Amino acid sequence: MSSNSSQLRKHIESIYQAAIQSVTPKNLFQSSIKYINEILSIQGIDFDLRKYKKIYIIGTGKASTSMAIEIEDLLGNKISQGIVSSNISADNNTGKIEYIKASHPLPNENSLLAGNKILKLVKDANENDLVIALISGGGSSLLESLPESISLDDYKDFADCLIKSGMDIDKINTLRKAVSNIKGGKLAREIHPATCITLIISDVLGNKLESIASGLTYITRKEKYKPLELLDDYYLTKRIPESILRYLQQNFESNNLEDFYYKNNHHFILGDNLRAIKSAKGIAEQLGYETRIIRTDIIGEAKSVGEYIADFVTKRQKPDSPKCYLFGGETTVRVKGKGIGGRNQELALSTLIHLKDFTNEFCFASIGTDGIDGPTDAAGAIINNFSMKKAIEFGIDPAIYLSENNSYEFFNKPDSLIKIGPTGTNVMDIQIMLLR
Repeated sequence: MSSNSSQLRKHIESIYQAAIQSVTPKNLFQSSIKYINEILSIQGIDFDLRKYKKIYIIGTGKASTSMAIEIEDLLGNKISQGIVSSNISADNNTGKIEYIKASHPLPNENSLLAGNKILKLVKDANENDLVIALISGGGSSLLESLPESISLDDYKDFADCLIKSGMDIDKINTLRKAVSNIKGGKLAREIHPATCITLIISDVLGNKLESIASGLTYITRKEKYKPLELLDDYYLTKRIPESILRYLQQNFESNNLEDFYYKNNHHFILGDNLRAIKSAKGIAEQLGYETRIIRTDIIGEAKSVGEYIADFVTKRQKPDSPKCYLFGGETTVRVKGKGIGGRNQELALSTLIHLKDFTNEFCFASIGTDGIDGPTDAAGAIINNFSMKKAIEFGIDPAIYLSENNSYEFFNKPDSLIKIGPTGTNVMDIQIMLLR
């Protein structure tokens, strides 16, 4: 690898690290929340905590542990009790908040334990109480409460089918909500009549409240999609467990909350993908790159998006100055092979294939801001002009690895995986293209 390529890689690392750091709960709380003289001010909206007899903290998602630590540092003994479910353990579990480590991307027994504990906790809240909900991406798996007729094993099979189907997150969450006792605003129904404040780190395009962690505290009036039709559209009707299909056929229409009104229910988006992308832009410019944010609404199949990004780059003329192009969003993968990987690794592999004849100096990375890409220990992957040469030297064909959904193994051999560990936040994915 040339010294120039090594420098480009270091620059990409600096850019994505700055992007992730900008959306950590610590930084988001410091910029959005103040607590002075028992007045909790969130993005300029004041709540007088002296009005409330008890304050409960609940939370779920990949960022919820860090969020809970911040809120506990802020409110201290004002907190009566709390329960948080995350994939990250808390170092100190001796305060007012109980931390439960659950599982992602598929739920486990602790996901159900946390869901049922939180339901029990908020049912005790009344009109004189305040519930602060800490919500972030990943909460759909990390917190759950199921109907009695649905076992955890059946639900895990169901969730696995959805993840591998190629559906976007809105469609997946429509189906998750339909078989849950807690999603789609059903948790809000149990919190009522207490006041509810939901603090959110968004991992959903457009920051749609009904989709982030499947809309736990947001009242979904009417779903855009019909669950049974989604199953038919993605050929899942005969693949999901019978107990799930039967429940959907018999119960879905009774699950809506169209007539439920909740006045004291407040939602605040603290951080999102755009904030991370803007921070990335600032660092790239400091490093001397002329920088453009191309899109923050990237969706669709990862391999198709990789082709789109490669096509975008190949249509650029050789730059007369260093260029940085930024993209953000969240792709999907329709799993057909038996390999291992994640959407960011698959996107990077597809981009590499379509840039095989590209001669301009480049470095590209696709990274999950949560530090976790699919069922792997990588956050994504990074490629440059030498990546295809390395593949040839190792005797590995990128097209074969892509067809097998085996991007992790492809990038593992030439040491092109990005491994940063869980970041404690989650605002979807970012893609960084540097040209020189």
